[in-house]
Amino acid sequence: MKVRIISALVGIVLLVGVLVCPYTLALAVTAALLSAVAVWELLYNTGIMKNRVQVIGGMAISAFGVMAMYFAKVAHNESVVTFGDEHMQNLARAELWMKLLVALPLIYGLFTVIVWVINCKKIAYNNACYSFLAPFYPTVGFGCMVLLRELFQLDVWPLLLVMIIAWVSDTGAYFVGTFLGKHKMAPKISPKKSWEGFFGGWVISVLASVGLFILRTETQPMYIGGMFQTLQFFLPVVVILAPLSVVGDLCASWIKRRTGIKDFGNIMPGHGGVMDRFDSVVFIAPLLYAVLHNENIIGGWLNDVYAAVAGLF
Repeated sequence: MKVRIISALVGIVLLVGVLVCPYTLALAVTAALLSAVAVWELLYNTGIMKNRVQVIGGMAISAFGVMAMYFAKVAHNESVVTFGDEHMQNLARAELWMKLLVALPLIYGLFTVIVWVINCKKIAYNNACYSFLAPFYPTVGFGCMVLLRELFQLDVWPLLLVMIIAWVSDTGAYFVGTFLGKHKMAPKISPKKSWEGFFGGWVISVLASVGLFILRTETQPMYIGGMFQTLQFFLPVVVILAPLSVVGDLCASWIKRRTGIKDFGNIMPGHGGVMDRFDSVVFIAPLLYAVLHNENIIGGWLNDVYAAVAGLF
C-alpha cells in the first residue's frame, strides 16, 4: 500500500505540472507518449503480438495520430481568430493535418498487411487484425484529451472533469464494493466488481463532478462554455458518462482476462501500466468531446426535454 500511495502522489504531481503548463504542446507530447506506451501494453505485454516491428509501427502511428489531432485543432483555433491571408493559411494547415489523420488508418493497414504476409507462419490472422485495431483505442482517447484542453480557450476544466468522472468512479466503486459489495457485477470479467460498488461509485462520481462545477463557477464565473455555465446541462452529461466509464474499465479487464495477465504493465508501481490507469479516461474522453463540440445542439435537446417535463405539471 505504501508503494501504491507514493506512486500515486508522484503521478499526481507530474499530472498537475503538465495540466497547469501554459504550453499545451507539453500535454500533447505527454499524451502522445502515453498513447504509444499504451499500444505497447495492448500488443506486446498481452502476448498477442510479439513481432516488434508491428508493435513499434503501432506505437509510432499512435503517437503521430495524437500529435496530428493536436496540430489540426491548433490550426483550426488560429483560423478562427485571424483574417485574410493568415486565416487562409491556418485553414490550409488544419486541412492538411486532417488529411494526414484520415490517411493514418490506410497507412497502418497497409503496414500491418505487409508485416503479416512476411510473417504469416508466425502471426495468426486474428492477432494481425487485433494489432491493426487496438492502437486506435488509446490514440483516439488520448487525442481527445488534448482536444478537450484546446476546446475552450485552453481551458483545463473539461479535461479535469473526464479524470474526475473516471478515477473517482473507480475509487468509489472499490471502497463501496469492499464494504458493501454482495452481488457480483461481471464475475467472468472482473470478479471483484459488484453492483453495490457500481452504483456507489456512480453516485460519488456525480457528487465529485458537481463539486468541480461549483469550484469552476465560483473561481471563474465569467466562463463562456455552456456546460460549466448551467447545471441543467452539466448534470445529465455527468450522470450518463459516470457509468459509461465503467464500460471502459470492463473492456480493459476483458482483454487482461482473455490474455491471462494481471496488469498491462508496471510503469506505475502498485497501479500497473498506462492502460490500467487510463482505461476509463480514454473511453469517455471522446464522448465528452463529442458532447462539448455539439453542446448547442445537445443543449437544445435538453431544453426541449425540460420543457416537455414541465408541461406535464
